[in-house]
Amino acid sequence: MSNKYGIVAFTRDEVEKYEKAQKKLWIIGKSGSEWDDVVTYIVEGTDYQVRSLLASFCKDDSTEDDFDYGDTKISDVHLKDDHGYYAGSTFYDHHNDYTATPLMEPITVKEAKEMW
Repeated sequence: MSNKYGIVAFTRDEVEKYEKAQKKLWIIGKSGSEWDDVVTYIVEGTDYQVRSLLASFCKDDSTEDDFDYGDTKISDVHLKDDHGYYAGSTFYDHHNDYTATPLMEPITVKEAKEMW
């Protein structure tokens, strides 16, 4: 909404809604207590699309016989460290973890040293 001077102002909620609708690059990590390695992907998507992807991993897990419970719905996916997401599946004797972290803008070594 703009005022009489033509300045556009947004509420905090409007800004957050806009930011969440923007596509970003994400690092997706898949691991589990029975896995030897961590599988990583780089994907592009909105917050909602990434949460949907994590929930779909858990939904795929739910077809296994020893599945107990997991974050199979988008609403089950948890906020992680204020900037990423986490979902998990629990089985009779092990668990699987799925994380999504947005990629940050690349910085130079000099910029990194200045931050410290």
